[in-house]
Amino acid sequence: MGLSVEGILVDPRGGRIGGAKVLAGGIETRTDSAGRFRLEPLDPGPHGITFAPGAGQSWGVIFFAERIVEGVEAGRDDLVVRVEDGRAVRGRILDGSGLPLARAEVVLVPAADERAMPEARSDPDGFYRLVGLPEGPLRLAAFHEGHLPALFDVKGEEAPVQRLRAGESIAGRLLDAEGQPAGMRSLHLTLRSASRMDDILPWRFKGEEYGPWFECTTAPDGSFRFSGLPAGEYKLEQRAGKDLVPIDVTTGTHDLRLRLLTLHTISGTVYDEKGAPVFRSGGRRLKISAYHASGQIGYIFLREDGGFRFDKVPEGRIVLGVIGWDDFKTAKLEVLAGAQDVRIQLESSPYRLPEPLEEER
Repeated sequence: MGLSVEGILVDPRGGRIGGAKVLAGGIETRTDSAGRFRLEPLDPGPHGITFAPGAGQSWGVIFFAERIVEGVEAGRDDLVVRVEDGRAVRGRILDGSGLPLARAEVVLVPAADERAMPEARSDPDGFYRLVGLPEGPLRLAAFHEGHLPALFDVKGEEAPVQRLRAGESIAGRLLDAEGQPAGMRSLHLTLRSASRMDDILPWRFKGEEYGPWFECTTAPDGSFRFSGLPAGEYKLEQRAGKDLVPIDVTTGTHDLRLRLLTLHTISGTVYDEKGAPVFRSGGRRLKISAYHASGQIGYIFLREDGGFRFDKVPEGRIVLGVIGWDDFKTAKLEVLAGAQDVRIQLESSPYRLPEPLEEER
């Protein structure tokens, strides 16, 4: 039976640190809200224990310099580990006219493995202090709503003052199919081409590839506004649902009037080559997919009677497709949204289809 090591983790002022990563002997745990931790099972003998800020990106994370404590004997239950703040960098964030920006976010990039990424917010005078940083040259990024982000390098304890330029905007109003305001709808904006490539930052932010995309939710009156955008051409679409046809739009457009499509239902049955209802092919359950001009509506598995039903289908022409993998049977049919009792018959495909993905088996 393995041994354990128990203890608490505290900051330079004696405060308990919760949510920190604790690793030793291939075992990983986290400190609880009172800073306590327990590592088990460990082999007898001394161990090196690593303490690092907790993973994730949420306010309240305490950042500190990673610490490794060597020679801790398995079986101890009274270990107290004090970590240091680590390197700190001070700086200031201003807007394009030189006025201070409060609540600007400053982060270290890129994040190191799965540890939390140090971040800070500027005070009402635009000043910030970022702690828990490693030694050596650093790259920081600054953000503020409505402004373009800035990426900058720091060598010492003082960061250069950053002036964030105001970004462009796109605004409009979304109506439902009856012409009433469509509130609380999530819209997604993707950059197609930028007027200035310098406005697009090629780096990783919060563990994800920095992508030139933005999101917002429509107000109760259907109005929406994207701000802080790099100038350029964008694709605007609904984040969920297919009742809005994607459109191309240019920054500086503030009078968009968008209307959701009327939604319909499509139902029918799939038959084999002999005219019998079918829901399996080559030992696998068949799927049917539906496509609209706005993109894929989705796919569903056929019922045991060969039937299918798609709800919330936007107005227009819909392409239905069925594939039977092992025996290379396919079917494709174009119908209008709202079609009922659609009959789809599988037929042999002249082309060899690719093997399905594992989750399709």
